[in-house]
This record gives sequence, structure tokens and C-alpha cells, in this order.
Amino acid sequence: MPERLIFNDASLPFPPDSDPGDHLKEFFAILQRANDAQVSLDRAAGAEGHWSALIYSEQFSFGEWLNSRLDQEERRKIKNLMTKVACPLNSEAEKVIGDRIYVLKEDDAIATDALGFASVKGATSISFSSHERWRKVILEITEMYAEAGKELTLQHKIENICKVCHIEPFLDKIRGIREGNVKFFNDLKELENKNFPNIQFNREVLKTLKKSGEVSQYQSQIIDVLRKLNEGIEISGSLDELSQNTELDISGESGVTMGNRKFARRRRFSHPTLETASFEAHVKNFPDARRMHILPDYAGRKICIGYFGKHLPTMSDPT
Repeated sequence: MPERLIFNDASLPFPPDSDPGDHLKEFFAILQRANDAQVSLDRAAGAEGHWSALIYSEQFSFGEWLNSRLDQEERRKIKNLMTKVACPLNSEAEKVIGDRIYVLKEDDAIATDALGFASVKGATSISFSSHERWRKVILEITEMYAEAGKELTLQHKIENICKVCHIEPFLDKIRGIREGNVKFFNDLKELENKNFPNIQFNREVLKTLKKSGEVSQYQSQIIDVLRKLNEGIEISGSLDELSQNTELDISGESGVTMGNRKFARRRRFSHPTLETASFEAHVKNFPDARRMHILPDYAGRKICIGYFGKHLPTMSDPT
């Protein structure tokens, strides 16, 4: 997930005797640049919550800073940004971190689970400039874990953004990745894809995937999921096995949902060889409640992709 930023929660709070105000301005300026480039932000540690709920410093009031210390235009821009840029907990974080311990290399009293998650996912962190240790473009952490009864350690380096000037090289890299992704998706066909011979697509989902403006922020994750599905279907004979072999979060629809004609109809899509079919199985490993609906053919060792987009309505969530 190189196209997502991971919030380094360890960079808060600021020291009690400092004023975070100017640093917050720069942090939100970074978020604005990321949002303009359709780069999303995740948390991997701490409690999920609104930006106004974070503890920035013992004596600091975010509400007072926002409403009394900023001019009208600054306040409008930040409030608008806060409604657009959430900081949700990544659904994979807890599983990925597991029982491993991540600490800052220069001070092992500082836990850095978010940086650990970023290191596993190849992501870049974003930090508040609350201390000299976070004002670096590379953060070094130590991973501690047990294996075969032995305590082992690994060292990791994570690219870090704490100033507006840091984000431009990151965005240049993202643009390069997305240009390559556009070519990849433009080359996809319904059948007989060179890179993924076991994956089929219907025409509708190909149109969606080739609309780079709509799916650009998910393209790298889509490619990763396609790779895992292409490999996993060769050794899987059921949905449970496919989920296990690909290490993807895949499930079918509930009987209650499929018992509703309206909702069941929403899950019928065209198929390159079967005309139309029901695509109940769906991959959930995407941010922003995106889903990929698939139809596995275990005997033929093929998987057809029928839909990628927002979570389809269910009985428990009909909207």
C-alpha cells in the first residue's frame, strides 16, 4: 500500500510547554496536498476518532485554536479538509502487527506500532513535528518477536513526512506508480490476460477499472488482490480455501441478503462465457468500504471479476 499514508500516532502529544498551533497548520497543509492528489490516510494504532478529539498537548484546546486563533479563510479550509479526510483504523493493522513489538530505535521506550505496520506494508508515515525525533525523512524502528523459543530483532527504515516540502517527492513517486497502473489496466481483456491467465473480467468491471480518476487510489491494491487470486485459485477447492491460500478477507453473502430479490439482483453481473451469473463472493481488502465481487470456478481454475466499487446494500445495511 505505497499510495496510502500511515499516521504516526506516537508523534503526539507535543511537550506540555510547547504550542502546537503552527505545527498543526503545517500538518493540515500536508493533508491538503495529499487529499488533492487522492492519497488516503490510515491509522494502525490508537483509538479511532475525529481530528478534534486527538490530544495534541496537555494545555492545548483544538477548538479554541481552530475557532479563535485562525483567520476566517484558514478556519474554513481546515474545517472543510476535516470533513473530507478521515483517519480510520486500518482493518488489517491488528492482524499484521500481531504479537510483534515495534519500538523506536533511538528510544526503545517509545512504542511505534503504526510505524511497524507501515514497514510491513511498504507505506510512508506522516508525523507531527512534536519532537526532533519525528523531524526526519527516515525513521528507524526495531521489531522484536519470538521464533522457535528465541527472541529476535529486525531493523526497519520508514520514509516519513512532517513538512510540506517532504510530500512533493512522495507525490511524484505516486504519480509514477499510477501512470504504470493506468497502462496495466488499459491492457486488461475479458479473457486470456498475460499477467493473470486465471483471471477473467466482465465488460462493466473493465470499464470501471480503466476509469483512472475513480479508482486511482485503489489501483495498486487491486493489482495485489488480482495477483493473489490468480495464484490462489490454482490450489483452492472452496471459498474457505481460497481465502486461506490468498490471505484475503473473502466471504459470501448471507442467506437473508440473498433471500431479498432486490439485493440478490444487485449481485448478478455479466460473465464473458456464462452471459449472467450471481457473484456472491466478495473481497473486502480495500479501504473506504470498497468491494470486489468474484465468481470462482474451482474445477476450471478460473476467477471472474464481476464488480468493483462501493459496498453493495444488504439487509443489515440497505443504504
